[in-house]
Parts: sequence; C-alpha cells; structure tokens
Amino acid sequence: MTDIPVLPNGTDSNLEQVVAREQYFILRTRLVALQSAAVTDMGAIDAVIQALSKAQMAYKASHGLIGNNASDDPPHAPA
Repeated sequence: MTDIPVLPNGTDSNLEQVVAREQYFILRTRLVALQSAAVTDMGAIDAVIQALSKAQMAYKASHGLIGNNASDDPPHAPA
C-alpha cells in the first residue's frame, strides 16, 4: 500500500471542512488497505465505499454544495 499525502486544501476555511476532508482521506486509506489485503472482504469494502460516499457528501455540504449536481446547488453570495 502506498501512503497518499493529504495536502491542505485552500478552500477549507473552517474546522468542519477540515474534519470532513480528513475523514474522507481516512476512509480512502482504509479502502486501499482492504483492496490490498490477501483475502478480499467484499462486505467491508462495500461498507467503506458507502461511508466514503457519505463523507464526500458531508465535505461538499460543508462548502454549501448539495448532492452531485452543481446545477441544483443554491447560488452562492458574491464574495
């Protein structure tokens, strides 16, 4: 397994965003470990994939994005 560096994201401006992003990377590392195991545990892999999907949505929500379609997101206030 290779260690994937978690680089800081310039768009993360509060603790909620940082924590959501870190949780995503923890789950991603777990998925790589499960996929690299000598014995494949598809139930565990599926559970991590589902958790990754939720973590991705939580991260996006922390930035005000909803779902996977940016067209459905509410407009942002001008900066």
